[in-house]
Amino acid sequence: MTTKRLDPRPILLLSLGHLVADLYQGAVPALLPLWKQAFALPYAATGAIMLALQVCSSVVQPLFGLLDDRARQRSWLPAAAALAGLGMAVAVLAPSYRLVLAGVMVGGLGVALYHPEASRRAHENSGALRATAMSWFSVGGNLGIGLGPLVVAALLARGETALASGLAAIGLAAAWLLRVQGPRLLARGTHGTGSAASPSTGTGRGRRASGAGPGADRWGALWLLSSVVVVRSWVHAGVQSFVPLLLTERGLPTAQAQSLLAVFLLAGAAGTLVGGPLADLVGRKPVMAGSMALSVPLVWLIGRVEAGALPVVLAAAGFALVSTFSVSVVLAQELLPSRVGTASGIVLGASVGTGGMGVALLGWLADARGLPVAMQAMAWLPLVGLALTVGLPSERGAALREGASSTREAGAPR
Repeated sequence: MTTKRLDPRPILLLSLGHLVADLYQGAVPALLPLWKQAFALPYAATGAIMLALQVCSSVVQPLFGLLDDRARQRSWLPAAAALAGLGMAVAVLAPSYRLVLAGVMVGGLGVALYHPEASRRAHENSGALRATAMSWFSVGGNLGIGLGPLVVAALLARGETALASGLAAIGLAAAWLLRVQGPRLLARGTHGTGSAASPSTGTGRGRRASGAGPGADRWGALWLLSSVVVVRSWVHAGVQSFVPLLLTERGLPTAQAQSLLAVFLLAGAAGTLVGGPLADLVGRKPVMAGSMALSVPLVWLIGRVEAGALPVVLAAAGFALVSTFSVSVVLAQELLPSRVGTASGIVLGASVGTGGMGVALLGWLADARGLPVAMQAMAWLPLVGLALTVGLPSERGAALREGASSTREAGAPR
C-alpha cells in the first residue's frame, strides 16, 4: 500500500528560494512607473524592460533545464538567488535606461538559473501527490511576485539606496540558507524519482514513472501545453505591467497602485494552493480549461469597474489566472518523463517568458490607441487559451496510477 504523505521540508526550502527568486519579478513592474518618469519613456520602451526581464528570466530556462538534466547542479540554487538580488540592486541605482536594462537582465538570469533545478528537486520529493507538492513549491514564487511591490514600496520610502541594499541583502540571505540547508534536505533527491540521471527516470524503467501514457516523451502535447501557457503569460504579464500605469494615470498615488497590484499577485498565490490539489482530484485538463474560461470576464472588468470594486476584481482575476501555474508544470513533467528538467524549463521558461513579448506588443498598441484599448484587447486572449486547452490530453487517471507506481519503486514514502 503506497502512502501519499510527503516530507514537506525539502519542498518548503525550495519554495522559500522560489519566493526570493520571483520577488524580483514582482519588483520590476512596481518600478516601471518610476523608471518611466525618470527617463521619460514611452509605453513601448517601458514594456521593453519587462521584455528584457522575461527573456533573461524565462526564455533561457530550457537551456538551463537541458544542462541540469545532463549535469545536476545543486550549487546553482544559492548562486541564482545571489545573482538575482545583485542584478536588481544595479537596476535600481542605474543612472541610465541602458543600465536599467542591463541590471534587469542580470537579475533575470539569476531567476532563470533557479527554476529548472528547483523544479526537478520538487518533482523528486513529491511522491504520488505531484500537483499538490508542486503547488506548495509554486506558491513560493507566486508569493514572491505578490510581495515584490510591497517590498519595493516599503524600502523605497527610505530612498533608492535603501531599496537597492535591501534587494541585494534578501538575495544574499537566501543564497546562504540554500547553501547551508540544501545539502542536508535535498541530498536524497540525488537518488529520488524523476531525475534524468537516475535509473528511475532514465530511458528504461523511469519512463513508466510518469503520466505520459506508455512512457514515451510526448513532444506534440508538450508544445500544445506551452501554447496555452503562452496565452496565460501574456494576460498575466499584461495586467501585472499595465495596472500600475493605468492607476497612476487615473491619479492614484504610486504606493496605492503598488498595493492594488499586490492584491492581484497575492491572490494568484492563493489560486496556486487551490489549483494543485484540485488537479490531483479532478484532473489537469478541467482545471486549466476552467481557469481560461473564468479569466475572460474578470480581465475585461479590470478596466471597467469603479475604484471601490477594483480590489475584488483584481483578486478574482489573479486567482483564476495563476491557479494553473503548478498544474501546467506537473503536466509538462508527465509529458516528458525522461527529461524532467527540460520540461520544467520549457513550460516555466520559454512559455512564461513570452509574457514579456506580449507586454511589448500591448505597449505599442497602448501608444497607438491608448492604454484602456490595450487592456480591453488583452481580455479576449484567454478565449484562445481555452480553445487550445481542448486539445490537451486527459492525464488524471494515468498520472495518479503511475505516480503511485513510481513511489512504490522508489521504496521510500515521504
